[in-house]
Amino acid sequence: MERHGRIDEHLAEMELFRGLGARKLRAITSLTTPLELEPGAVITREGRAGSQFIIVHEGSVAVSACGRVIATRGPGDFLGEISLLGARMQTATALATTPVLTSVVSKPDFWSMLGEAPSVADVLRATMAERLTDVHAFCEEPSRSSEPATVVAQHA
Repeated sequence: MERHGRIDEHLAEMELFRGLGARKLRAITSLTTPLELEPGAVITREGRAGSQFIIVHEGSVAVSACGRVIATRGPGDFLGEISLLGARMQTATALATTPVLTSVVSKPDFWSMLGEAPSVADVLRATMAERLTDVHAFCEEPSRSSEPATVVAQHA
């Protein structure tokens, strides 16, 4: 089937793309490349530069940060938005725990996608804020003191 003339049914069903018309869904579909992954495949690696947006259609993905599993992603979820929207580096490692079917969007095509559907950018930014909060909560070391930190101003 021709890639540019079809709408990926998985995309059309995702909350991320809900409300988009057929023309926009076809344009977004044309930016994706399907990819099947075996269990154990590393999809993203914490601390590495991000270059792709990954949409999960089937399977399960474990997301870890600071050496601890912090989330599981599955059908309808996505990965890689944080590094593409501003962090530049992957904030977590994502590992396929089952066979996984994904759609991959390259960095340049990711920006084309957001230009095609600005409402998607709003959802991605909100998701990014939530996920960064989760990563920071898991990665912060517990405070050694219950007393508030004191800031001392330096005078020249």
